Amino acid sequence: MAAVLEADRFFDPDPAVRRVARELYDDTRTLPIVSPHGHVDAGILARNERFAEPAALIVQPDHYILRLLYARGVPLEDLGVPRRDGGGERGGGAPVETDPCRVWQRFADHYYLRPGGYLFKVPAELSDEVVAPVNCALSQVIHGLHAAGLRFGANAVMQGAGGLGIQAAAVAKDMGAATVIVIDQIPGRLELARAFGADHTLNFKEVPDRKERVKLVRQWTGGVGADIACDFVGFPAVIPEGIDMLRAGGTYLEIGTISRGAKIEFEPSLLVWGSKKIVGVIQYDPWVIPRALDFLVRTRDRWPWGRILSHKYPLEKINEAFAASEWHNKETTSITRAALVP
Repeated sequence: MAAVLEADRFFDPDPAVRRVARELYDDTRTLPIVSPHGHVDAGILARNERFAEPAALIVQPDHYILRLLYARGVPLEDLGVPRRDGGGERGGGAPVETDPCRVWQRFADHYYLRPGGYLFKVPAELSDEVVAPVNCALSQVIHGLHAAGLRFGANAVMQGAGGLGIQAAAVAKDMGAATVIVIDQIPGRLELARAFGADHTLNFKEVPDRKERVKLVRQWTGGVGADIACDFVGFPAVIPEGIDMLRAGGTYLEIGTISRGAKIEFEPSLLVWGSKKIVGVIQYDPWVIPRALDFLVRTRDRWPWGRILSHKYPLEKINEAFAASEWHNKETTSITRAALVP
């Protein structure tokens, strides 16, 4: 006889408490989970108000950061926290720090990096706007094209002219690609791709037939197809077409489709008979960031990097930023990359 686990086994054994717990669980089980970082007042999320400065939000409330700093010997007065009795740990009623910047600096002074971590200095020649996309997406495309084996004289296809695809066009040209082809449906993005080195652009709304698009790619690559094709769209349906655009022995770089559960129908024999392979990339190695920063410095007069970050939004307009950035089911969008400004 098989054992059956009690459905309420995680609730309090007291019947009255268990009944309340069951009611709460039934009312909330289908709701999304909002999990603030440990010991954060849930009211902060409920009120959704602007906070004055980070020290008051993170350092001074009575939670683990304050307690860890105090345990390390940092006086409460130095953290901007007065004693109730007016006294001071240093004797004689020590002055309480009132400058939030100094409080935050003391927190930073006690924030230790583990061995093996990495820090990179941003060159003075680069603005915040230019550096902002280094983590995502410039480093991803540098690492991805390296992993896919892009070589001097290669032909490359970029499916998608968002932040990933546009920067990939510039990186591929800098790595010595002979021909870079960028595919998208938004004319403004295709124009920007040309400004970043694309030799050919293809608007799939103007060329709606898949076979014709593949034919154009082969025509632009001397009749053989691309050495590397890349998914920078995040729309799985483009993958079979991108693989069709490859030459025999070519490589398909998959970076864009990060959502789990997305599926396509695909015939594996196309990889076998074409000696093709798929390379997936989600992260990058630490060596990429200094290469990316150096790349930006070297090419700051070659490519219009200031155009990548096209829009800025204050934090209170975050929903507007996401809505404006969404390109699915839109004829056009003027946004390449948007940033939230604190």
